[in-house]
This record gives sequence, C-alpha cells and structure tokens, in this order.
Amino acid sequence: MRYAICSDIHANLQAWNAVLIDARSVGVDRIICLGDIVGYGPNPREVLESVHANVHFMVMGNHDAAMCGLLDASLFNDTALELLDWQKGELGPDALSFLKEFPLSLAGDDFRCTHAEFSDPGCFEYVIAAEDAKPSFQAVEEPLLLVGHTHVPGIFVTGDSGVVHCLAPQDFEMEDGKRYLVNVGSVGQPRDGDLRASYCVYDTDRRAILWRRIPFDIDAFRAAIRDAGIPDAAAKFLDRDPRKQAPLLREEMNFRPPQSRKDGARGVREVQDVAELQVRVKKWKGATWALLVLTLALLGGGAFAWYRHATRDLKIDHTRGHIVDATKAATGDNLLPVIAGSSAPGLHGWRLRLGNKRRQLLSLEANIVTLTSETAEAEVELSSPAISVDDNMKLQLSAMIKPSPSYAGTIAVVISVIRADDSELNQYVVKEPTTRRREGWLLAQKTFELPAGARQVRFHIRGEFIGSVEIRDLALRRR
Repeated sequence: MRYAICSDIHANLQAWNAVLIDARSVGVDRIICLGDIVGYGPNPREVLESVHANVHFMVMGNHDAAMCGLLDASLFNDTALELLDWQKGELGPDALSFLKEFPLSLAGDDFRCTHAEFSDPGCFEYVIAAEDAKPSFQAVEEPLLLVGHTHVPGIFVTGDSGVVHCLAPQDFEMEDGKRYLVNVGSVGQPRDGDLRASYCVYDTDRRAILWRRIPFDIDAFRAAIRDAGIPDAAAKFLDRDPRKQAPLLREEMNFRPPQSRKDGARGVREVQDVAELQVRVKKWKGATWALLVLTLALLGGGAFAWYRHATRDLKIDHTRGHIVDATKAATGDNLLPVIAGSSAPGLHGWRLRLGNKRRQLLSLEANIVTLTSETAEAEVELSSPAISVDDNMKLQLSAMIKPSPSYAGTIAVVISVIRADDSELNQYVVKEPTTRRREGWLLAQKTFELPAGARQVRFHIRGEFIGSVEIRDLALRRR
C-alpha cells in the first residue's frame, strides 16, 4: 500500500491540484490529509469539495476545528481569525458538518496520524524541536508518527536510548528498534523557505517514507488572492526570501495552544481506525447510497470484467524516434513538434493518455486540439517527445487554452525533467492558463531555468475536468 500523506492545504487550490496530479502520477493507493484544509487561502469551497471527493482519510486541524465551532477562535492571531471569518461566509452548513466529522487522530497497522502532536491532540501543540517530540513518543506506541501543523517538513528519530534526534527531510526506510515522527510539511503554506508544496508518500511494503516537493502556479494563486479581496498576509509565505535572515519559527506561529485540555477542541472523536474509515465520495449529498449502488453493481463477475474493460485508460504513443536536441536549436526556436495540421491532422511525435477511454476524447481540427471529458475522476495527459537539454538552460513554455462554458476542473502545462542520475522531477514546473486573451482564450506562459544535472525534459498538458477545452499554439522555446 502506498499512502500520500499531506497536510495544511489552507484553501490553496493551485497547490492542492498540483499535489493531486503528482500523487496520481507516482501511483499512490490512498490519500491521507492531516488537517487544516481551510484557513488563509482564497478557495475554501473548491478545495473542500476536492478533498471530499479525493481524500480517503482525514484528521482535524486547529483551523478546521475553529471553523466548525469546536475550538475557541480567540486562540488565533488577528489575520488568521479574519480569514477564518471570511471563509465561513464562503462555506455552507454542509461543509461545516463535514469538518465536524473529522477525528483527532488515525490509527493504522504500524503508523498513527494527527495534526499537531499525540500527547494531547486537541490542544494542537507545535512540534518544532527534539524536546517537543518526546511527549508524542511517550503517548502512543506505533513506530511511525505522522504530523503537520508547523508547515516545516522534518524528521524526529528516537531509539532505545530515548534521545530524540532531528533530521532534515530525506527519503528513508524504517529500521527495527527505531521510531520516527515525520512532519510532512505543508501543501498550501510552506514555511521553510522553499515555495513548493510539500507532502510524503508512505510505502508500507518497503516501510519507506519518500518526500515530494511540487511546484505550483504561484501567479494564479496570487491572482486568486487578489480576486477574493483578502489581505496580502494570506500569502505571506510567498514573500519569504530564503537568502534573508528569517525570524525564529516559534515567532511566526499564528495560533496559541490552550494551556489546559478543557480549553482544547471539544466534542471531537479522539481516534479512529483507518480500517473503519471510508470517506471517498463523489458528491456530498447522497454519497453513501451512490457508493452502495456502485458496489452492488460491480459484484457480479461479468459486470466487473465489463467495467474494467470499459473504463481502463487508453494510451496512444507517437513519441518513438522523435527525440529533439535543444542544445542545437537557436534561441526562439520551438522545440515541440506540430501536433495538428490542416493537411494531415495527427499526433505527430506526441503521446496521449486518456484515463477513461469511454468518457474522454481527443479530436483534431486544423491547428486546434480539443479534449473532452465527462468525468473529473480520470486524468487526461498529452505529452511531447523527450527533449535533450543542458542543465541551467533557460526555456519558455506557452500554450493557448480555451475552456467551454460547461468546463469545471483543472488543466495545466507541466514540465518534467530527467536528470543525469536518471531521477525524475515529475512536476518541475506547473503553469495554469490565467492570462486572458481575446475570444475566451487563456494564455499559460512561464520562463524558467533547468536544474543542475538536467538531461531531458518533456512538455505535458494535464487535466482533470468535466466539459471540453480547446488547445493551440503549444511552444517550448530556448531563451
């Protein structure tokens, strides 16, 4: 089993969408959210709906508890409180009822999850230093403890001596006789100087933690904050320059943990077993009945076989023999093959993947590609051939995208990078179309430098949506 463990999304839709795409691309089986879905960001309703539809297990964060009235809001600073009040006006009673159902912790076979720490999870104490981790190790027995809350990823390790050591984020396999408390960082509000969203993959077969740092469309996030009219402090993390002297982490915390348990979160389930929890649904209303009907429909062997055949994905790959050498291209040259032409439309050099071949479709007309999807549960991906590059090369991506009036979901241009050591940066750049052009077209454009050791790149269009989008003028140019 491979779990994606994420925390502190804080209504950042752009970061959350990027993490969702990445989690699916690395083959996770279940998604666990460690709380604070709401707070700060400009899209609480959209994020909450997406979490409800995509996340399998959740625990309650302090922002979630305050939003639904289970924690005293006066424990927050003025900015956090103002944003919680604004978000409450954006959410309906169903959303608040949904938040109230979260437990304070989750118990798995050999791991346990909570938002902050385990000795008194309803008080949401911060785990920043080694001493802060000791009460959690003493309170529960599992070898792997997973938390968020500080927005700073890190690892705390202890063994037979009882001494706790702090380690920087790094992939590792658990060792017998040692216990680990892993802070997975934040999806929507990272505070460690790295503006990329942070989450972890826990592989239970290997007993391994794998770290993921995912870039997201910062320009679109800034625009969403501006359009929502909420304070700039909601995006304070974007202004943090890692080269400058930063204040101590405790000084940046916006929440004051209560001094006694009686002032902590009230009326919340203390712990829930992962095996008993089933929260993945498509819609908030009628979700339980819809899941029951679907399960019964798939019980028959013939029906199940038909379902698998009908909904499995479709891959069309024309990338073989189409490797492009960017090192020999002139500045301004488009490194991407023409995807459609008026004389002979086709996917010349491109790869198409439809997550559901019965409910998704690609069509070509002249120089316009149209992607149509009847489900937001499966991803559509259009990928260029491999492009040979030198590290530190500067490139510019661009694409024109036009959503239909019925469109709902997300679509983005993604750049993946293969490095000389064969490691892959699956989402090195993510850019959503946000710049408005004539006749409903939106431009996605970004200039970026490749990382050290870059050997190849690919240009992708990835989306999960309902409706249709037209795509034209795909380009990746040297700068």
